[in-house]
Amino acid sequence: MCMAACPYNARVFNWNEPVRDPGFNYGDKDVPVRGKGVVVGVLDSGVDIAHPDLAANMVPDGSSNFDTHTHDTSPTNASNAHGNAVAGSIAAVGWNGIGVRGVAPSAQLKSFNGFGDCFLFCGLSTGEIFYAWWD
Repeated sequence: MCMAACPYNARVFNWNEPVRDPGFNYGDKDVPVRGKGVVVGVLDSGVDIAHPDLAANMVPDGSSNFDTHTHDTSPTNASNAHGNAVAGSIAAVGWNGIGVRGVAPSAQLKSFNGFGDCFLFCGLSTGEIFYAWWD
């Protein structure tokens, strides 16, 4: 039994089996675990689509600003970087020597904003939410 002898992090799911290295060595290959072929929509306070860690993964003209009715989803309030943080956590470009890498650095992003200076759907209509969901 591994119960007392194995370190805490060495047990996953089956208490008797230690964690094993699965032997994957992807190197710099673009594999499905990095989000290639996946499009993620971020419905938030806005995403700077020209941000150097996000621009390469943004779908061209795929984002919508429900406040200004444009494709520029820059945050309405420049001090509000929550949308950038969310988008970066998801799909910040990896291995570019700047910033961070998202959990799916090869995924594409679309941004939808309409919160203005408020938070959590206070300025969005049901139609805008459905548009972001289905787009």
